[in-house]
Amino acid sequence: MAHRVIASCPATPSWDQLRDRVLATPVGAKLQSEDAERAVGRGPPHRASKLRLFGAKSAETVRVTFYRDSAAWCPYCQKLWIMLEEKQVPYKIELINMRSYGDKPPAFLAKVPRGLLPALELDGKMYTESLEIMAMLDDLFSGPGHRALLPRRDSPAFAKSQQLLQLERSLFSAWCGYVFRPGTSGRAQFDKALQAVESALAENPRVPWFLDFTDGPSLVDLQYVSHVERMLASVPYWKGYDFRGSYPHIDKWLTAFEQRPAYMATKSDWYSHIKDIPPQYGPGIPVPAAAAFSAALDGADAAWHLPLPPMATSVSTFLASALLRIAKEHGSVQLNVGQVDEDGRYTGEFYTFALAGFIRNRGESDACLNRLLFEKSLLTFSK
Repeated sequence: MAHRVIASCPATPSWDQLRDRVLATPVGAKLQSEDAERAVGRGPPHRASKLRLFGAKSAETVRVTFYRDSAAWCPYCQKLWIMLEEKQVPYKIELINMRSYGDKPPAFLAKVPRGLLPALELDGKMYTESLEIMAMLDDLFSGPGHRALLPRRDSPAFAKSQQLLQLERSLFSAWCGYVFRPGTSGRAQFDKALQAVESALAENPRVPWFLDFTDGPSLVDLQYVSHVERMLASVPYWKGYDFRGSYPHIDKWLTAFEQRPAYMATKSDWYSHIKDIPPQYGPGIPVPAAAAFSAALDGADAAWHLPLPPMATSVSTFLASALLRIAKEHGSVQLNVGQVDEDGRYTGEFYTFALAGFIRNRGESDACLNRLLFEKSLLTFSK
């Protein structure tokens, strides 16, 4: 087994020095400005935000606290997150790990004994059912500055919204019956559900959404999009069926979402989805036809390997953002160091190292990591 050799020498800059170099660049200055805006509840939506004011005078006047998963992956958290942004409800954010990633903080369990996510605290009272929370917020925050996401209760459009929400549950059930069962027998039912969704979207040719009563996606659209996003990744990976492009109105709907900053701030990637679905739902059951898709996503067909090549257009932004995060944040971290073969391709094997927050806060991370890497023969010291 070949190892990538990491050299360490006195000339290696510290994190503080790297951070200073980054901040001296236009990209670094822009990222620092964005961080400053987020710190006071302003700026565009972002997964690192802890406060969103939307015109509220101060954090002290904010009535809503949104408890979401710290990995920004939970589909039920995602739809509520998008709604808070689309509706411009001032809110605070508390990050809580999902159950499959460890015990939840005692302070959170004191408020939510079952540990359910998402959770929302409104004027000191806790709520945990995402769809009910969304309907409640739509009623509570109305008028100028707060776009309605549900039609009036006495309107035909509201009755239609209830039918569409039932259809979403049928689509979700068909997805589960297809991806999490052997073979491809569930494909027909899944296609049938997709066709029903396609037909429902086709009923409103003027807009890309399920309902035509508001300037943007409604609560119905938000209920669908988080799981459809996961279907787009999981169905090709486990069943070899890439359905995007087969349903024009669904494609138009997805494209419209991809123009919304609130959605894009919450959107994940296919690789994250296929790795995060098993701990939450259980693993999908693959079929031979999925081999090419799964190999491409896993990197088994050399479609990608570590180390990744530089990104032609965004490498400076990516590196600057990463360095700023690492240099200024002192929480506990876990690092996975992958092994590569003689050609530099990732073998699928890795070593895991954890650095406690108090070690990082004391500025001893580099020394500790060097020692850990040296013990695993992953690091050599130059003379």
